[in-house]
Amino acid sequence: MDDLVPWISQQLSVYPQALTSLRRLSIPASDHVALILEVDPPQALEVWQRLYAGVEQTQYYPVITESWGEEDFFSRFYYQEEKSQGRLADVSPRAIIAQADGQSRESYLRERRQAETEYLETSVADALELTRRRYGQSPDPSEVTALIDQGQIQSRVDLEQWLWQWEQDAFEVSRVMAPDYLDYLDWFSSSSPLTPVLLLPTPNSWDTLAYLHWYGACTCGTSMAIRFLEHWYRQYGAELVCHYGTMLQFRVKRRPQSPTAAFQLAWEQEALAPCTTLLPGVSLRDHARALMTVDHWFLHERP
Repeated sequence: MDDLVPWISQQLSVYPQALTSLRRLSIPASDHVALILEVDPPQALEVWQRLYAGVEQTQYYPVITESWGEEDFFSRFYYQEEKSQGRLADVSPRAIIAQADGQSRESYLRERRQAETEYLETSVADALELTRRRYGQSPDPSEVTALIDQGQIQSRVDLEQWLWQWEQDAFEVSRVMAPDYLDYLDWFSSSSPLTPVLLLPTPNSWDTLAYLHWYGACTCGTSMAIRFLEHWYRQYGAELVCHYGTMLQFRVKRRPQSPTAAFQLAWEQEALAPCTTLLPGVSLRDHARALMTVDHWFLHERP
């Protein structure tokens, strides 16, 4: 920590206001401290990039966030709720991070997929109508009904996956993969006069959720969310940039390299943060198309 402040001062010498605001914050249930500085919103991303460039040296990960009051940044309230529900054994950041190693993404995805079996038959008409609007034609409803009766399609996710493959078999790849719109993935822009940037005592972007609670973890559990973020980092080079409580924003080094991988990623993101697709009315197929195109992600889960 003693070497960190001089390093930050050197990296951010062109942002005197940020350096003036630099200070330490205690982290409840932890023997570590965080650092906070405040910048003009247009400068936040460049400041983040400068701080990110030194993560290996500093072992502190930067996160752009929103100001709700410094006492709320590291609140253990929602972690305590997770503990009372049996999701966490301990609310300390160190314990939450350690618990993430024992989480099974596959088990969670199976449970979420099973939950999508309800109302399957009533969702068929909407799914086929989406296909007709995009291509001017769609599979015969009786074909889909037969697959449901045979047990080959058992959930809305199965239906979307089957239609995703049908589109690839029926039309040129360039047409299938071209997204209709991407604006639902636009990053949130804060209207606050100053944007806080936190430096958290971990070199890993996924571990930041053990310090700053994300609302989406109220459903999946923080340790499970950490597990997904680590997987996405290793698979796609996804680095968390912004954490706004209900919204997570990432920059991504590698896009999915196949339609199959894109659909799986789309489903993982929806399973973890359903509002990402449900609020804008985006199908899993459309989300898969988008993820093969963009170098940034936007996850959203709200009450």
